[in-house]
Parts: sequence; C-alpha cells; structure tokens
Amino acid sequence: MIVAVVAILAQLAAPQRASREAIARDTPAIVTRARLDTSALVNFLVLVQPDTVYVGQQANYQLGVFLDETVRDRMRSMEALAPEMRSMMAYEPPAPLSGFPLRNAQGHRYEAHVYQRPIFPLSAGRVAIPPARLLYAMPLSYSFFSREESFELRSDSAVVVAIEPPQAGRPSDWTGAVGTLRVSTGVDSAAARVGDAMRLVVRVSGQGNVKLFPRPALALRWASATA
Repeated sequence: MIVAVVAILAQLAAPQRASREAIARDTPAIVTRARLDTSALVNFLVLVQPDTVYVGQQANYQLGVFLDETVRDRMRSMEALAPEMRSMMAYEPPAPLSGFPLRNAQGHRYEAHVYQRPIFPLSAGRVAIPPARLLYAMPLSYSFFSREESFELRSDSAVVVAIEPPQAGRPSDWTGAVGTLRVSTGVDSAAARVGDAMRLVVRVSGQGNVKLFPRPALALRWASATA
C-alpha cells in the first residue's frame, strides 16, 4: 500500500516538475540573474546573453523592469526605450514588454517585465550599447483622482564582444552562415516522368539571422534546377 501511495504521489508531482522546468526554460536570463536593489521600488536593468558571439551570430538584448509589489498596481504608464545599436542588426520584438512571474529578493516581491531584442554583430570587435531609458508615471497618492508624477530611469550600458568564426573546422564550401541551423529537403512527388517539373523545397531552421544566410548551394547530376 505504501509503495502504491508513493507511486501515485510521484505521478502527481511529475507534471508539476515538468511545468516548472518549462517555465524555467522560457524565463529570460535577466529575470533569474539580475541583482536587484531592494531599496528601490523600480529596478531597470540590462543584460546581453551571450555577451561573446561570432560575427553574424545571434545574441539576445534584454531589458528588465522589476516592480515592487507595493507599486505595481499604481503604475499608470510605462515605456522602455532601447538605444540605437550601431555596428549590428537589431530586430524589434512583436511585444515590447512582456510579464513574467514574481521574483523574490531579500523578502521583497517584484513583478518582472522584459523587453527582448535579437541582435547580430556585423563586424569583429567590442561593441558598447548605450544605456536604455525607462519612462513611467505614478500617482502621488492612492486616490483615484491624484495627480501623476513622471519618472525616468536609465539602465547601465551593455557590451557585446564579436569575434571572427575560427578558421579551424570550417567546411571547405563554407559561405558565411553562422548560427544553430538545420537543413532539410523534400520533393512534392515520389515519382515523375522525364521532362516533368518537380518542386524541391530546402528548409533552413534554427536560431540565426535569415537575412545574412547565403543561398543554399544546390547541385543535381540527374536534373537541371531553376529558381
């Protein structure tokens, strides 16, 4: 009976562990790694993950807004302004600020809001990203009709180090693609007559900048290919 009860409890705990692990995988690094100043009601921090990449490889620029639970319900407006990023390509996310679970720090509870931006260095070297700005407004009192007061915070600057891909280990036909990539192919028919057209689909997936990928080389001895 005891063994059966333990087995049932283990089965019930397994989905909870899987859910916690999924949340941990999806939580941005800045939420778990940022050092919060518990004397401040609002923390505004920046992180680049990873901070050293190859030229053309993706890094993730993250801005974290951490709101003490005593002020999060009083926040009337909030806008994070990312700086101009030179010497790299940067893409705007579909949702500028997204919320994540509360984080505890020295007895304080903070609600985390994160702005994430994929960035791709275009040349080797050390790139300094200027500080970002956070604009927000809160009422002076708990009254619904209270006058608002505006605030502005600046994050620290961030640094990305870009290095050239190593010569060692490069494929002989390497044309510059950098990233964690997978290539798959497929045709739209298993058989065809000589002279009939078939469609070959080459799919490139993974993490990287599609605009920087070279066109996949295609050589078929048994057919002619047209774009």
